Amino acid sequence: MRLLVVGGDKRNGYLAKRAMEKGWQVDAVWLDQFDPAFVCQWPKDMDHDIVMLPYPFCERDGMILTPLATQPLPAQDVAVQLPQKSRVLTGSLGDVLQSAAQLRHWQVLNPGWEESFAVGNTVPSAEGAISAAMTSSDTCVHGSACLVLGYGRLGRLLAWMLRGLGAQVLVVARKGKDRAWIRAEGHDACDYPELPRRISEMQFVFNTVPAMVLDEALLCITRPGVRIIDLASAPYGVDFDAAKKLGRKAWIEPSLPGRYAPSYAGGVLLEVIEETLEAMKE
Repeated sequence: MRLLVVGGDKRNGYLAKRAMEKGWQVDAVWLDQFDPAFVCQWPKDMDHDIVMLPYPFCERDGMILTPLATQPLPAQDVAVQLPQKSRVLTGSLGDVLQSAAQLRHWQVLNPGWEESFAVGNTVPSAEGAISAAMTSSDTCVHGSACLVLGYGRLGRLLAWMLRGLGAQVLVVARKGKDRAWIRAEGHDACDYPELPRRISEMQFVFNTVPAMVLDEALLCITRPGVRIIDLASAPYGVDFDAAKKLGRKAWIEPSLPGRYAPSYAGGVLLEVIEETLEAMKE
């Protein structure tokens, strides 16, 4: 099996190493600050079964995201170098690579579409969020009042982990069936209209909803020492301007798998690649 890994963060570096350990033939480039062997130049043979570009975002302002490279990589260079009909695994493409994918008939696959990838990444995301909460505060998560906004994959696992640490967990969910499950799993539950009555109790707030849920009116009710961590994708769910004005500590924790547990996240990527290649044989 031949894999080409191009740029990205530490999870791509660990993906390359994990694949090598399994006996794959791996070329990894524009990752030389992760491993000096992963140099900033293209391999002579570009015949690969699959190409891994940066995830979740690949291109910005015409450049490939290469935070672990000593040299920049123009997106146009990738557009020229990757062969026709390449299988490309990545996140969001910019204008240059979008055009190249159409012209060169690449098969572009987003690992985020795979359930195994989404579920696998909730583990380091939840752990990373709790770690961020712990290091930001002078109190314990144990015994504290924690609010989780949203009950998708991440919200559900996060609530379970917080309860395992001894926190008092309130989960906000719109659907009645979700609130029933929340209570069945041992947490407190409420709907969004009840938030004004409950939010002042909270010491830690974790948002997983990619829509405005914590506006200025709600932030005004929060306690001054609250810690608010937004784990959602853009456009996020917190009015950060209002939080700053009110003196509330609120921030975004993006790409936690790649930052908090890149080795684990690299393993999740490898599993998705194996599943993808296996599905293509069928």
